[in-house]
Amino acid sequence: MQWVAIRFLEKKKPVKTQVPTIGRIVTFLNAEEECVPAIIIKVWNETCVDLQIFGKVVERRTSVIEGTGINTWSWPKY
Repeated sequence: MQWVAIRFLEKKKPVKTQVPTIGRIVTFLNAEEECVPAIIIKVWNETCVDLQIFGKVVERRTSVIEGTGINTWSWPKY
């Protein structure tokens, strides 16, 4: 019965529900602080991807990190 109490005391890690894959639509915060759509074209890991960005100019960016700052990508807000 002791193991039940121990399991409830363990801190649970947050579960990441979305995983980046090629073709997924994300948002990109550009230097003008505009949130523009982008498509994942290569996945390096769960937080680093290459993007095709559709802002005022269509461009490609490599090794873009997930985040909330300028020149980062994030999942679209619902």
